[in-house]
Amino acid sequence: MTKFIPKKRYLSITFVVFFAAFIFLEKTFINNMSTSTQSVNTKYSYTKENSVNPIENEQVKSPIIALASNSLNESAFDIDADLDIDHQVIEKIEEADLPRLLSSYTQAGALLDDFLEAQNVAYLDSSYYPFDAQTESIVRHYATSGKILLFDNTQATENLLEFNKTSGDLVSDFYGTGVESEMTVASSIKLANGGIEYMVLPISKNEGDTDLILSEKVKLAIELFQLEQTMKQDENNKS
Repeated sequence: MTKFIPKKRYLSITFVVFFAAFIFLEKTFINNMSTSTQSVNTKYSYTKENSVNPIENEQVKSPIIALASNSLNESAFDIDADLDIDHQVIEKIEEADLPRLLSSYTQAGALLDDFLEAQNVAYLDSSYYPFDAQTESIVRHYATSGKILLFDNTQATENLLEFNKTSGDLVSDFYGTGVESEMTVASSIKLANGGIEYMVLPISKNEGDTDLILSEKVKLAIELFQLEQTMKQDENNKS
């Protein structure tokens, strides 16, 4: 016999069943949504990492590339600068003052120190012969520079004899001519045709002359020598 369920109770049971089903479906839907959202977030995160990392890497690499580029540019600049400096150095070597003291002073030479410095006249003690390669190169440069070089031969006689030379021979090696003397003033002028004319003035002691007297002779000789050199150079430039 079928049990009769009152209508009011039936509706209550139906409502509970539907409510339970709704809760279950809602929970399932929320879980699915959560899973989907997590999946989407994970995918977005992955995509973001993949899309951002290259940018970040690029940002990391860019300074390196920029630095490398700057380094290359700076290197190129430095190379160009070095080339410019080299040209400037070459020009300066031709125009700049050569080293004035090519050796230490003898007793006679020391009396001329202040005067030679004031007149920018170079000094070389001939007793240092044979000269090292650098000194010889400088003397040869002096010979064609138009600058004045004073050879001090006062203590060189014995040393030069060991090499079968006189003070005149030594000066002649660089200036084409020379005479044996205690001191020799030497220089050159540039000719209009590009050649060089050497100027050599020997200064010797007379009997009884002291180093002081010799030094005074040298001072006067250099002053006259400078005037003669200037006059000759001016005449040569006009011709």
